[in-house]
Amino acid sequence: PNHAREDTPPGSKNKRKVHAYITKKEQDDHELAIKLRNDGVITTSGAPFEASDDQEISDLVGRGVFKFEQYNEKLHGRIRIF
Repeated sequence: PNHAREDTPPGSKNKRKVHAYITKKEQDDHELAIKLRNDGVITTSGAPFEASDDQEISDLVGRGVFKFEQYNEKLHGRIRIF
């Protein structure tokens, strides 16, 4: 007998599950940012922390802490980042 749910596409159990673990403080900060944006206190366009995240990444790249690299299956296919 077929035990698969009718509303579940074939092979869906094999898909990667994406989880983001954040601290309570990070969650509280995010909720506060949304509240302040809704109250009109924060008027910067974009998602909460988008501008500061972009600035932080730009600074790290500028200092050579990390660099972006085009994905290459031959070079990176067996690499896992945790």
